[in-house]
Amino acid sequence: LYRAPLNVKANIQKTVEIFTLLDRKVIGTSSGECSIKVNYNGENAESQKFEISNQVDVKIRIEGISFVPGDNVIVTGNAVKRNGENLNGYAQISLDSIGLNITESVVNGSFKTNFSIPGKTGPGDYELNVKAYERLNDEIASEGAAKENIRIKQSASSLSIEFEKTIINPGEELKFRINEYDQVNGSVEDDIGIKLYNPENKIDIERLVKANVDNSFTVGENYAPGNWKLEAKSNSGLINEKTFFVESVQKADFSIVNGSLIVTNRGNVLYNKTISVLIGNKTRLIDINVKVGESGKIRLNGEGNMSVSINDGAGNIDLGVVELNSGFFGAGGMAISDIVDGKGNLLAWTILILILAGVAVYYYTKVRKGNYYGREKSSEPIKVRAGSIVARDSADN
Repeated sequence: LYRAPLNVKANIQKTVEIFTLLDRKVIGTSSGECSIKVNYNGENAESQKFEISNQVDVKIRIEGISFVPGDNVIVTGNAVKRNGENLNGYAQISLDSIGLNITESVVNGSFKTNFSIPGKTGPGDYELNVKAYERLNDEIASEGAAKENIRIKQSASSLSIEFEKTIINPGEELKFRINEYDQVNGSVEDDIGIKLYNPENKIDIERLVKANVDNSFTVGENYAPGNWKLEAKSNSGLINEKTFFVESVQKADFSIVNGSLIVTNRGNVLYNKTISVLIGNKTRLIDINVKVGESGKIRLNGEGNMSVSINDGAGNIDLGVVELNSGFFGAGGMAISDIVDGKGNLLAWTILILILAGVAVYYYTKVRKGNYYGREKSSEPIKVRAGSIVARDSADN
């Protein structure tokens, strides 16, 4: 460390000041507790103990604990050498798992930096490492490190809708799946709000479903034909929509109630067909016109117990044996009158009342215009011949 000739007179004290830089060239990699030994003319002396250290105490602070991709992270810190002096050098901040490496200056022991979380950073805990150091003669003379964990939260980034098929018939099951993915295309567990809009853009169904699982609902038999829209919205605010097409279907149920054929429209459009009705061995073609969701009544007339079957073009429907009251074509025949629904019954009764009123008026008029037969006062008896009535005066006698 120091070597030089020294002349000191007897009984005289001399102070020698030694200045040196304890760099790597002097001490190499030595560190820890040290002392300086002096040898002069065979006499030895040793200084007090002191410590050689290249350590730097580093403390860091992160504004926030958890983040999502795109968030800005602010990091501040202090770096103090072991001897209490503030470090003047550099701070290297890194998140190796996502390839982040930033170098900032340390001035009078302080440093600050900020960075954004990359968009494709997956959810999980990440270790933020900070290394602070100073250089001396192009070598690192002092250094220290610190680390903190930051948490990257799962962030939903996409929402999609899948249909098993996009063209469907009323009464069938529509199978669908709402897929929600995070920043690295991982599945997100979430409740998805769905709304089903009819072709008039009015909401028909609202409910919650689970993301990334198979879901379904039954397309109602009376769902209007056309484009229907399924809208999905996640708790994170992602929205998507997709359309499917409902086909037009004419469909009806047939039954016999109290001698009447009941036609119920089970399709999603006007049931406007010509059907054949077979009663016994007689067939009649009947035009049917029943609105969606409504029923029509066909009054069947015949004599006795008779078999009834229907053919609507899709196939024969056997309605069994029905007891009918009167005939249309005579014994064993039938009569089929008009089709009436709830409103038609009122119309039928109105027509019936008008007919009865007309008959009454007709007979009343006929009676008024006919000859009046009665008795006159006469002293002579009235002689009656077949086919006529003859009245004679008494003078004719």
